[in-house]
Amino acid sequence: MCRKNLFVLFFIFFISSVVLAASVRNVKIEQTEVKNEVLYIAGENEPFTGIVQKFYEDGNLEIESEFKEGILDGVSKSYYKNNKLEMEGSYTEGRKNGVFKEYYENGKIKSEINYSYDLKEGLAKTYYSNGNVEAEGNFENGEEIGTTRVYYENGKLKEEIPYTKGVINGHNIQYSENGKVLKKTFYDNGVEYKGIPSETIVLIIAVIIIVILIVIKIARTLPSFKLLEDYQKEWILKKFIEYDNGDENLYSSYRLNGCGTGFYTVRTFTVYNEKIKVLAKMISVFFIPIPFALGYLVCYDNKKIICSISKEHFNILKKEIKEQL
Repeated sequence: MCRKNLFVLFFIFFISSVVLAASVRNVKIEQTEVKNEVLYIAGENEPFTGIVQKFYEDGNLEIESEFKEGILDGVSKSYYKNNKLEMEGSYTEGRKNGVFKEYYENGKIKSEINYSYDLKEGLAKTYYSNGNVEAEGNFENGEEIGTTRVYYENGKLKEEIPYTKGVINGHNIQYSENGKVLKKTFYDNGVEYKGIPSETIVLIIAVIIIVILIVIKIARTLPSFKLLEDYQKEWILKKFIEYDNGDENLYSSYRLNGCGTGFYTVRTFTVYNEKIKVLAKMISVFFIPIPFALGYLVCYDNKKIICSISKEHFNILKKEIKEQL
């Protein structure tokens, strides 16, 4: 008895399905016309409900879409000439609603995008024909959010693009196939930041700190002579002359594009109204001195050389001056 009832129910369901299928109208697109964005069968007054099909010249199906009261509503599909599925998705009241998928002719997926009434929603992906992901990103109410990632065909990361409500916002980073950063661009609400990159700022600060340390080191080469009497300064000058080694290699310097050698003032003092300068000859890189002296010159205000002193003799002299003072 139970088996008989089941058979009856199945029969009723089958007949209903056949009747329903038979009641769905299938028409060719050439039989239709559009009035005020609503689809009609040509010559009819009621909006069309059913399936509209478009065919290639060879008779193969190209597009098949469901309509309800003249508006796209239901599944829509398109095909390649070889009958392979090209695209499939669903509409609700004329708007994309649900997952839309595109395929390559080899059958592999090309893109996968979810819609909510025409607005992209959630994760969206595109693919290469080999099946690897080409790009992936997230959407909210149709606006791209979070980090969109783009990949090389071999699967390696190619680019990271940060989005906030559909606008690029943050560091856009591009990579080589071996993972090396090729370019980093900062965006502020969609506008590329043209200021000094943070890496450059860090480098400038580091250079400034190095220069300050070098200046301090140079300034401490000799003790201050400011509070000394003239006779003490005269004694120091005589000591400089006493250690003169006459090295003419210390008399000149050469620098090209900021690199080479140069003279840097170690100490300035006055002896009986005569200005004396002690200069250190140093190697410089991009005009920044490396704080290791090659030797020293003592001059009358940069105009006349009094004596030259080797680095070794200068260290002995410095020790004597400190002991004397």
